[in-house]
Amino acid sequence: MPGPPILPARVLAAIQCSSGRLHPSAASRRALRKKSPTTSIAAPLARIELRLDPEKPLNEEKQMAEHWEELQAAPPPAPDVYEAALAEQWRQIGCSTQGAPYVLARLIRYMDYSLSPFSPGSPQVPQLAAEFLKDNCAGASGLSDDEKGRLKALRDRGAQKPPNPSAQGPQP
Repeated sequence: MPGPPILPARVLAAIQCSSGRLHPSAASRRALRKKSPTTSIAAPLARIELRLDPEKPLNEEKQMAEHWEELQAAPPPAPDVYEAALAEQWRQIGCSTQGAPYVLARLIRYMDYSLSPFSPGSPQVPQLAAEFLKDNCAGASGLSDDEKGRLKALRDRGAQKPPNPSAQGPQP
């Protein structure tokens, strides 16, 4: 059921009395009758119906379908290639001013979480944390000290390399 019609300011002014309550005068009732929901909503509904006709194909629908078929047939990317591309997308999203700092705060939580899309020990996580800590990352503006601390811990985790057993020499 459609909501009440949107009334022009002049109609609202005509029906509003000094107490702020709406008062249906004869003139306002005539104006309301002229502005019925059926006449104000019919044209937009007709435009929507034209676009949502299931019998009418979308512009470039065939090209879209072909592209998806190609993607399904292609082998998945190597894990390191996938993680590098994902890290770049996260960097762009996290450093964006749109949604800052809330979007980046949520990404930080997923960087160090069991459901992270990055593999354990991925080199992308410390590199990404370092990117988020840079001054030119506008999305980091407004992060809490705790969130910045988590980023520093993630960044520093990449600096801690496991010892190389071959560098220690032969074992007795």
